[in-house]
Amino acid sequence: MDAHEGNWKIVIEEHGRSGVIRYVEGGNDIRFDWEFGSGNNVVFIWGTKEHNWEKTYPWAIGRCQQVFERVASGAIMQKAPTCKYKFDLNAGTIDIYAP
Repeated sequence: MDAHEGNWKIVIEEHGRSGVIRYVEGGNDIRFDWEFGSGNNVVFIWGTKEHNWEKTYPWAIGRCQQVFERVASGAIMQKAPTCKYKFDLNAGTIDIYAP
């Protein structure tokens, strides 16, 4: 399943209790892994840490926060519309949780 806006989209692949989220923009993509959580933590997502961002994704320099926000909001829109998110760019993680 995917959601898109403009020239980017979020593609979510499920493999049991985990999977992959791909942020796709033009001919580029960024992979995030995810896993279902427990309790109020609905889903835990991890990707590239901010200090590795520019080296790993030179086409997205200066847009780490923007991409993390798009991944988080896209995952919520597709799979958990009543949830909220918080992210930690230093750790490269997104926590989607039930309010």
